[in-house]
Amino acid sequence: MEHKAHQYQLTLQYLENNHGKAMSEEMLTLNFESHDDIFSIITMLKTKGIFGEEK
Repeated sequence: MEHKAHQYQLTLQYLENNHGKAMSEEMLTLNFESHDDIFSIITMLKTKGIFGEEK
């Protein structure tokens, strides 16, 4: 029996270094799969206040 996975793409962008210099030219994109619905988990954690205030 085949288990289908959720497909995700995560993009990480380097916005600013520790001296305040903009570093937006660097970007990394990762594709991955998970058996969990990550967005449902994030919604649940936000509802419980785990992440604190959003920026």
